[in-house]
Amino acid sequence: MGYVFKEVTQQLTNGNAGIHSNGILRYGNKVYFTTVAGGYCYLVEVDRQGNSRSLQLFENDYSTLIGEDDYHGAPAIEWIEEGSKILAVGGGHNTQVPMKWAVVDVENWNITASGDFGTEKLTYPVLIKTSDGKITLLIRKHDDDLGYKIIIWYEFDPSSNTWSSPVQVTSTESLELFRHGINIDNGRIIIGLTVGDSYFNMTFIQFDPSTKKFYDLAGNELSLPFDHSTWNYIAYMKRSALVYNNYLYGIKYDDANQQLVLVKIDSQYNVVASKVLASPSNTAYLEEWQGAIMYYNGELLIAYRNNNNKLEIDTVDPDTLDTTKLYESASNDIPVLALQDNLYDGVFIWYDLINTDGSEDWNIEASDDHITYIIFIDPAEISFKITSYPSSVSGTPSSIKTIDITVENQGTANGDCTVRIRDHNNNVVAEQTKTIVAGSSETYSLQITLPSTTGTYTWTIEAYNVTNDTVDDTETFTVSVQKKKGFPWWILLLGIIGIAIAWKYQQEKEKQQLSS
Repeated sequence: MGYVFKEVTQQLTNGNAGIHSNGILRYGNKVYFTTVAGGYCYLVEVDRQGNSRSLQLFENDYSTLIGEDDYHGAPAIEWIEEGSKILAVGGGHNTQVPMKWAVVDVENWNITASGDFGTEKLTYPVLIKTSDGKITLLIRKHDDDLGYKIIIWYEFDPSSNTWSSPVQVTSTESLELFRHGINIDNGRIIIGLTVGDSYFNMTFIQFDPSTKKFYDLAGNELSLPFDHSTWNYIAYMKRSALVYNNYLYGIKYDDANQQLVLVKIDSQYNVVASKVLASPSNTAYLEEWQGAIMYYNGELLIAYRNNNNKLEIDTVDPDTLDTTKLYESASNDIPVLALQDNLYDGVFIWYDLINTDGSEDWNIEASDDHITYIIFIDPAEISFKITSYPSSVSGTPSSIKTIDITVENQGTANGDCTVRIRDHNNNVVAEQTKTIVAGSSETYSLQITLPSTTGTYTWTIEAYNVTNDTVDDTETFTVSVQKKKGFPWWILLLGIIGIAIAWKYQQEKEKQQLSS
């Protein structure tokens, strides 16, 4: 299956990319993500042509250890109404309060509602739209009464712009949580939780947007709050994973061998299959950002830093883990790869963390000239349209005619098109195949032999898509067959009469000459 890749670069004039945010949204040819800069959080929109705009959302209460561009405050985003309205939550981190929220009217590019969560010590927001149109917020809370960090759950009602009271989700310590991906089998959202005091050991739960219930990786329903301190886990697979045919797929970092490894895991966290993808020379932040996986257009796609330190995108066979390379970026050095959290919209984003002096730094400043790289992924389409053809052809029985037909490839990929002409009995009487470049046209000249009997017939032109094995377009034209016109009898009669008159005239003339 073919794809079209469009790489767009975006200058981070708004400082630090939202590398901790959960939520990169795509709508058509536009993508939305968040940044922080100068003590503020921003929503950014970029289209396939590289046009962009940013909207200041709210202040970023930042850690003095990192500075005003503290990436922890980058907001999570989720659609309230797809393509029209976005909910953003962010701007706080642990003791840096308050955590804030805003509703954005995308069309008018303004904020229509906003607020905050007061003195609650919150961080790492995850937003999930549920079937009833409300938004679930899962977020880490530093609970002073308990003395450790837990996950809690709020619900946002867009009809009133109000939040519910929080519900405790975990009863034991969890330092981080991320929206990893989706369960392709049932539509549940995969949430990664760290176990105990580790930032790298990830265990997984599932949230069902239709029932608002929680499940473990094996599909067992969880009662709230649950204790996950003794659960199985996998190390260094922090940001992206999905479930397909009851197996968890993702990319993990093998710290001992400094390799990126594609793994297939069962519900008990046993690795049932694995494949080494790369041993990149630049290993910066691989323990944090291993790569991304999405289910798109009926296939598993992965993105990771390859041996050339470039972004590589492959397809994956879910049974064998065999990969087929689809794309390699033109840009080197991919220290941080951000995720498409919906994992089916076809976009990857990554951030350049290389400073102008060659050093690498999480704390991105606008002056460091960092770049956001966006890869739009779309299925390669081949679509043919007949744009020019004769409306009628006429001639005598069994005569040969040449007709010109023009076909345009209106798709995004090059393809072979066979133009066929079918007669009134649906028989193919002429055909020709040409390769047509995407966005271009080709003219076909085909010879046809008209029927042997007189009459008016309707024939058909087909544009057959060789790759897709489909007839993309058809048109009809009229064939008129007439008898050959014989020599008119009256002209012959007039000729005979004329000859007779001339002969008679000549006879009379000769008689007159003899008599004189």
